[in-house]
Amino acid sequence: MERRDADRPRARPRCRERDRRGDAVYTSLSQLTTEANDLSADAEGFVVRFDDGLRLKIKGAEYRRIHALVSRITPLAMWEIMQAGDDLAKVRRDIPEEFWTDFDAICAILRRKVEDVVEAAERAAASVAHLSDKEVGLRLNEFPADIRGMIFTLRRQKDGLLAGRSRQVVFRLVRPTGNELPGYVPSYAIARLQDEST
Repeated sequence: MERRDADRPRARPRCRERDRRGDAVYTSLSQLTTEANDLSADAEGFVVRFDDGLRLKIKGAEYRRIHALVSRITPLAMWEIMQAGDDLAKVRRDIPEEFWTDFDAICAILRRKVEDVVEAAERAAASVAHLSDKEVGLRLNEFPADIRGMIFTLRRQKDGLLAGRSRQVVFRLVRPTGNELPGYVPSYAIARLQDEST
């Protein structure tokens, strides 16, 4: 079994045995996977070439971790992260800088959509704040269907719409459909990554 360095920055194997071309020779896949798991994020991994011509890629653990993060920079994946209330600054720190523009653009559009829903519901609730619950119930049809239920929530819940179960309701209203987000155009870096994945 032979190992050739991947196209990324060359990872110099610790293996001392070499073939006539200078490629490292390993006696087991476990030996190679152990070395691959110790690679830095700069080194993608190794290509194993068997004697019969079959090739197998073994990617490093750090490379796989970063690739998994980067492949989640899509409108739907970012929506899931935001809906869960995850720390966006931490997520952003973990991804390579070349993808920050996409991350920031998707987050900004989704934040704006969430703010629009919350503001519309708050305006509607404020317009009937002086009425009793019964009077509000009789006038609900005057409001857009997607915010009707939020009017009563705002009358009872002082933490706002982004706390508790109402957060899920708000986020369902802004969920990207088919991973499409109006106003977002993927950068070259994301487009290239998507091309590599297909």
